[in-house]
Parts: sequence; C-alpha cells; structure tokens
Amino acid sequence: IFRNAFVLLMLTAVLNVAMWLWIVGKGIACISGCYAVQDLLEEIEASPKSGNESESHGSPESQDVVKHVIVIPNYKEDESMLDETLQSLQEAKGSEHFFVMLAMEAREVEARGKALRLEEKHANSFARLLTAFHPSNLEETHIDGSSNPEVPGKASNLKYAVAEACKAISIDSLISADSAVLTVADADVFFHPMYFEHVGRDFSKLREAGDDQHKWTLWQAPQLPWRNFYECPVVSRTWGYISSLWEFGGVN
Repeated sequence: IFRNAFVLLMLTAVLNVAMWLWIVGKGIACISGCYAVQDLLEEIEASPKSGNESESHGSPESQDVVKHVIVIPNYKEDESMLDETLQSLQEAKGSEHFFVMLAMEAREVEARGKALRLEEKHANSFARLLTAFHPSNLEETHIDGSSNPEVPGKASNLKYAVAEACKAISIDSLISADSAVLTVADADVFFHPMYFEHVGRDFSKLREAGDDQHKWTLWQAPQLPWRNFYECPVVSRTWGYISSLWEFGGVN
C-alpha cells in the first residue's frame, strides 16, 4: 500500500510540475509573441508603401497586385453582427481592393433581404461585395461516379461560395487567379487592420521566389475569443485566457 501511494504521489507531482512548466513556458512565449507582433506592426506602418503597391511594382489596378478574396460563410446569423464584421473588415489597410463574398444558405428565409441591406450599406467600401446563396438540392458526385444528396452544412456552403467566387474572379479583368489570396472567416471574426497587409507581403515574397510556394501556402492567425468575452460563462472565459496563451504563444 505504501509503495502504491508513493508511486501515485510521485506521478501526480511530476504531472503537476510538467503542467506548470507548460503554462509558464506558454506564458513566456505569448509575451515574446506580443513583442514580435509589435515590432512587425511598427515595421509595416513605417514602410512608405503598402504591400499591395510594393509587391506589384505597379498600380492597384494591375493584375499582378495581390488581391484578397474573403469568404464569410453564415447561416441565420444576426444581421447586426454581420454589419459589425463588414465594418471592421473595411477598416483593414487596402480594404478598397478586397473581394468579399457572403456565403449564405438559400433555405434561410431572411437571407436575401439581409444580404441586400448589407450590400447597400457596404458595397462601396470594397472592390466587390457579392452574395452566394447555397441551394439545398445539390448532388455530391464522387470519384467513382456515384452521387448522393449533398449534406447541408458549413462545409458544403463554403464549397459552393468559393466556386461562385472563382467564377466571378474569372470574368473580372482586375483579378488574376495567380494573384488572389483566399481567406475564409467566420461571421463573428474581427481581423487586425494590418493582417491582410502582412499576408500580402508574405504571399508576394513567396511568389517572387519562383517555386510556386504561394499556390499552396496557408496562413493561420492567432484566434483570440474576445468579441463577446464578458457575455460568456466564467468557464468559457477561463478557457479563453488559456487558448489565447496557446494561440499567441505560437507567434513567437
């Protein structure tokens, strides 16, 4: 009995120390990440040219300029929240060149009216603001030739909206597929005003390297769940602190 109890105490002590080392390590990494982002923002803001201008060596109308295509899938989301999301998006640097697609569901009764009001309010803030209405009667065709009714959900909605965005881009003389960066965002996401500028610079550097890395590289920003932070239960807020340490610690 003593031996088992001793082993149990040693195991819990080791796990406790490991947990606190992990927490402290992530906390230090998070602080370091904050300083790294601050230095990066100061560098971007001090640059005499925006990423869109410097990366293309031409005017914003050139097809070589990096253009951001932003798809926002949503279903029965509050209109005021979508309004705030678009308002935040237009505060981003270079937002006048953004191609924004609202990915809605045709089966949502209020979708078309909601989309019309949002387009009327925000259309002039972006290069394009369009809406895709995902039909509910599509078929999913598989590699073996068989097909099944498409499962309704966020994934199928996004798939349809991205396809519609590609069609719109193909007939838009101002956007080249080789210069387009696709961003998928939830309906309640606020981006930092310099996020797209930074991604555009990275994309341009990869494209200039000439090995096609820009065609398959993915960017994932740290997710900080603070938009409705104080409206959430205390357990969710506690996890918000932990996940923020984890997410921002990865920036380091």
